[in-house]
Amino acid sequence: STPTGTIQMECVFQSVNKPPVITGEIPNHLELTPESNQAGKLFTFAAKDPEGKAIQYILFNSSDVVDFFEVNGNELHLKKPLEPGAEYKLRVRYADQGDPFVSRTYDSTNLPAYTDHYLTVTAP
Repeated sequence: STPTGTIQMECVFQSVNKPPVITGEIPNHLELTPESNQAGKLFTFAAKDPEGKAIQYILFNSSDVVDFFEVNGNELHLKKPLEPGAEYKLRVRYADQGDPFVSRTYDSTNLPAYTDHYLTVTAP
């Protein structure tokens, strides 16, 4: 005879941390004019985290890009005028804070989630 029995299982489902959603109109290409090719704010990032966590904006690029550009809060700033005709490709990461230190084993519920935005900036 084949043994029979009952197995009782408990399944726990946790929601996955979702990446921030870009909510504003962020350009993919920004062509500077002589007036806008000055140190100062170029534009403001706008994003919302589905879980309501704070968002951090991070500039990922080579040293020549960070020599000219910086993220200050939720704004992209030009540190100094670009050389005439110069073109820079920027990658900005919109990252929520996640909970990366909740446990020693990471899973999809506590890792920070992110969205990358690519932008080309051209000098006059």
